[in-house]
Amino acid sequence: MFTASGAMSLASCRRWRRRSGLIFLLSVGASCLWVSLFLPGNHSFGHRLFPLTNLLRGFSRAYDNVNGNVDHFGSLDTKNGRFRWFGHLPGQTNSSEGESNFEVDDYDMGNYDDVVSPVNPSLAEEMLYYPNETHTAKVLILSPIHNVEKLLPHYADMLRSLTYPRQLISVGLGEDSSRDKTMNVAKQIARELSRHFSKVLAIHLNITGGIHGDWETIHDRNTQLSRRSHLAEARNLLLKASLRDEDWVLWVDSDVGSMPPDIIQQLLSAHKDIVVPSCVMRDPESGHTRIYDKNTWRETKQSLKRQMSLPPEDLVLEGYGPSYRIWLSNLRNEGRVVPLDGVGGCTLLIRADCHRKGLVFPNHVYNHHIETEGLAKMAKDMKFGVYGMPFVEVMHL
Repeated sequence: MFTASGAMSLASCRRWRRRSGLIFLLSVGASCLWVSLFLPGNHSFGHRLFPLTNLLRGFSRAYDNVNGNVDHFGSLDTKNGRFRWFGHLPGQTNSSEGESNFEVDDYDMGNYDDVVSPVNPSLAEEMLYYPNETHTAKVLILSPIHNVEKLLPHYADMLRSLTYPRQLISVGLGEDSSRDKTMNVAKQIARELSRHFSKVLAIHLNITGGIHGDWETIHDRNTQLSRRSHLAEARNLLLKASLRDEDWVLWVDSDVGSMPPDIIQQLLSAHKDIVVPSCVMRDPESGHTRIYDKNTWRETKQSLKRQMSLPPEDLVLEGYGPSYRIWLSNLRNEGRVVPLDGVGGCTLLIRADCHRKGLVFPNHVYNHHIETEGLAKMAKDMKFGVYGMPFVEVMHL
């Protein structure tokens, strides 16, 4: 806040900055239009103007960022079914009124990019090393399945590629509300995998509902309360029907494309109650590796501050714009195993005793979160450790 005597008021400063920005844009636009129209060459007016429109669009984005017109933090108002955006950069207020305190946060909000930078191979080898040991812990792999009949054969091949002792692995597939032949294929897969693993179950979960449709419909932000509440219920029912004497539960989504054959050994080597790898994807257009599971994150002072102002029923969602949080892949500078506050379910290892002591996937809003992220919040309230391994990568389809 500006308090020095004779200093320009904050409102005046903002108006001056806005006018200056507009004058700058108009000047650049006029110059570019003149150049575009009078450059020699066999180009039509439209072809000459196209670079100008792109240039102005880029300047417009920059102007919006400077003036705080970009959405950075959103929550779903579960009472009224509205999505509430908080479109302000650090150093600005949560409303259009009032003055800023220009607080400096511990995370650079300019970092919106979800591209995962390549790692030096020698560093990756060091961070992926774990001591060789004889394993005796029993692991239960659980996967909720829904309309995935075409993905299940690949999923089964991926499980067969695991190098963890097979006699220590059990598998549970929980199907509900599918409109294809997912359950029939799951039964066939279960019979085949039973020859390889200790126990394999294919269970129909007697729940209805869920979100049906294409990818855009399923991931629409306004359907996430219903969708993830349903998924949390499916996970809890599958856990209750499958868990027996196992030491660990490994949740694996059926649409995972690939994971390291030693993924179980890698995650167990962290020696934590709850641990996740980085879930990434390959961008088909650029070829870059990008963060897929943006439910795996660490809170910052800014993200916690904004949650404090929310009504208790609001659901905070990630993946629908830039974030105030730090995603797991961006924590590689801290080492092999790093503390987290939120986890996704792409691949998620949980000590079975945590579940036995009451840790579940909330199917209602819990501390502004639900399902896997809600589980992480609940786990921390129960004093369980929540961690991630940023160098271990699982590739999503």
